[in-house]
Amino acid sequence: MPPADLPAILDGIEPLRDDEDKPRERRNEWDVGSFFDKVLLRVWTGGHAFEVDRALQWLKTRSSFSHSYSGSRGAPLHDAVKATPNRVRALAAHFVETLVLDSDRWLTFNRFRDLVFHEASTDMLLEVALEAMGRTPEDVERELFLYELAFALSYNASRAFGAPAFDRLYAMADNQPGFAAIRDKSVATVLPHKHLEWKIKRAEDDGGQSPEILCANFAKEIVRIRSGEHTGWLNWASHVYFGLFEDCDHALEPRERLIALLGTENADAALAGFEAMLSRTDVPTFDEAVTKIAERNVPAWWHTLVAGINERWARAANLDGLPEDLLRALIAFDLAHPIPIERGSSTEWMVQPWKEHALSTRADLVRDAYFAVARARFLRSEQYAEGLRELLTEPQFEPWRKDTVISLLREFPNAEHFRLGDLLVGAVKTPETHQEFLALAKDVIAGISPVGERQNDMWLVAAYVVSPGTYEAKVESRAQARPGLVFDLRDAMGYGASSEKPANPPLPQLEFFARLTGTLCPNAPHPSSSWSGDTNPWDGADHFRHLIHMISAVPTEAATKALSRLEADPALASYKPDLLNVLANQRQRRRDAEYDRPDWQQTVAALANGQPATVSDLHALLAAHLRDLNEHIQRDNTDIYKMFWNVGGDGKTTSPKPEEAGRDVLVTLLRPSLSQLGITAEPEGHMLAD
Repeated sequence: MPPADLPAILDGIEPLRDDEDKPRERRNEWDVGSFFDKVLLRVWTGGHAFEVDRALQWLKTRSSFSHSYSGSRGAPLHDAVKATPNRVRALAAHFVETLVLDSDRWLTFNRFRDLVFHEASTDMLLEVALEAMGRTPEDVERELFLYELAFALSYNASRAFGAPAFDRLYAMADNQPGFAAIRDKSVATVLPHKHLEWKIKRAEDDGGQSPEILCANFAKEIVRIRSGEHTGWLNWASHVYFGLFEDCDHALEPRERLIALLGTENADAALAGFEAMLSRTDVPTFDEAVTKIAERNVPAWWHTLVAGINERWARAANLDGLPEDLLRALIAFDLAHPIPIERGSSTEWMVQPWKEHALSTRADLVRDAYFAVARARFLRSEQYAEGLRELLTEPQFEPWRKDTVISLLREFPNAEHFRLGDLLVGAVKTPETHQEFLALAKDVIAGISPVGERQNDMWLVAAYVVSPGTYEAKVESRAQARPGLVFDLRDAMGYGASSEKPANPPLPQLEFFARLTGTLCPNAPHPSSSWSGDTNPWDGADHFRHLIHMISAVPTEAATKALSRLEADPALASYKPDLLNVLANQRQRRRDAEYDRPDWQQTVAALANGQPATVSDLHALLAAHLRDLNEHIQRDNTDIYKMFWNVGGDGKTTSPKPEEAGRDVLVTLLRPSLSQLGITAEPEGHMLAD
C-alpha cells in the first residue's frame, strides 16, 4: 500500500461497538485488529505529519479491537509510542482539553492511559493538567475537574515535581472559592470505624516509636549495630535500605532512604553494620541456604547480608577475601528472593552489581548456586524452579548446559510437566545432549524408567524431534490413541504461538506431520463465540494449513509430489480446496524457480536474431517460425495445406492424415528455415516395439 494512503485507510476503519446485536466473528476481529496495528505502526514511524486529534482517534479504534492484542503482538507499536514522548504529551494535552465531562470521566481518563500504553507518566499528566487550568475560565465544570485531577496526580508524582505542585494547588483554593470544597475533599479521608483506637493500640505495641524516638532508640545500640552484633536493628534497617516496607519512599536510593529516616550518623552505623555482618560466624553455609530456600523458611535477617555485600562492593568493587561458600549462598538467596524496586506503577528486580561481576568472572560458582536452587525445586515437584531458565538460555552457562540438562533429566524423568518441558526443550536445542538424551528417552518410552502418561508423551515427542526416523511410527500410533499429541508435537517443533520459530524441518517430516495433523484434526471453522487455549479443533485445522503452506513454499519436484499425495489422501478430504490451492501455488513457484533466466550475453544473443541462447529463446523462436509457416500455408497458391489431408481423384480433401503423418509434414516444412540457424528439427523417435 502506498504510504500516503495509510492515514486514510486508518480513518476508514470503524471501531467495534460492544452493543452490536449480532455476535462478532472473533477470527475476523483478530485479522482486522492485526492489520490495523501494522498500518498504524507504519504511519507512526513513517514520517507522516502528526495530527493529534486524528492520532487519538486511531488509538481509540485500535483499543476497540482489544481481543486482538495479546502477548507481544502490540509490542512494536508500544515501542514506537514510547520513543515519541512529545507526541504522547500532545495527546495528553488534547485529551484533557476535549474530554467529555460526563459521569464516566474518570473511567475515560484511565482508559486514555491504556491507549498510550501508560507512557503518559504521572508527572507528564500533572504538568498537562496544570497547564490546561485557566485556559477556559468560562468552562467552570472543566476547571473544577482539572483541579481535582491535578490534586489526585500530585500525590503519585515524583517528589521533585509533586510536592511543589501540591503546594500550588493548595494555595489556589484560597483565591478561588469553587476550589475549596475539592481541596478539602482531596486532603482528607474518612477513617474506618475505631481507626484511631487501633492506631493508638498499635503505637503502644510498637513502643510508641515516633521518628524521633526511633532514632533515639537506634542510637542507644549504635555500637552493637556498627559492629554487626545487633541483628534485630540491622534486619529492620536492611528492610528500610531495600524499601521493603510499604511506607518507604521508593523514589530514594537505598542509602538516601536510611539517611532520611535515621539521620547521617545512624545511617552510617547501619551501613557499617551491614558489612560487618559478613564476618559473623553464624552466616549461612551454602547447603543451609539451599535447604532454607527449598523449605521456604528463609530468615528475614539474611537481607542484611545482601545489604552488606552491596556496601562492600560500593566501597571496594571486588569480592576478594569473601568466602566462596558465603558468596554462593548469597547468590542463591538473591535468586530466590530478589529485591523489588518500585518505579511508579511498575515493579522491577534489583540487579546486584556484585552478582553480575561474579557471573562474568566466576560463572561456575553462579552456575552451582542456580543449579542447586533449581534442583531443590525439582525435588519438591514445584511448578516454578528459580534459575532453570537462566541455566538453559544464558550464554554464560553454555559450558555446563549439557551436564545441566542431562543430569536433571536423568534424576527427574517424571518431573512436573511444565519444568520437564523446559528440560526437554533444552535437550532438543542442545545438539551435544542428543546421544545421551536419546538413551534416556529410550528407557522412558519403553517403560524401564516409569513416568506418568503425560510425561511419557512429552518424552516421546521430544525424542521424535531429535530422531524422527526412529520414533515416527510410535508417534503416529500414540497420536491415534491421544489426538492431542499433535499439539504437543506442534509446540515441541516450535510452531506454537509462544514458541521460537525454528528452521524448516526436512520435507518428509513436514509431510508426515501434515498428514498426521490433518487426519486427526478435520477441517473446522473458527468459533463464533469465546474460547480459551490453543488446542481447539480450529487450532488443529489452522496448524494443518500452516504446514501445507510451508510445503508449498518449497519449489521442488519433491514438494509437488508431497502435496499431490496429501491431496489424494481420502483422510484429508475436508481440506481438498486448501490442498488444491497450495498445490497450484507451489507449481507456480516451482516454474518460477526452475525458469532459466538468461544472463546479459544470452540476452544480447537473443536480440541479435541468431541461434537461440536459452530454452525460452528456442521456444519463442519456434513459435515465431510456426506463425510464419501458418501465414505461408494460408497465402501460398500451391495448396500446401493439402499435404496434411488425404485427397480424392478430383484433388479435393477427404479426411485429415494421421497425426504422425501430419507431424512429418510439419517437420519437413520447418527444416529449411530452422537449419539456417543451426537448429535440427526431428520427429519423435520410434522404439523397435512400435
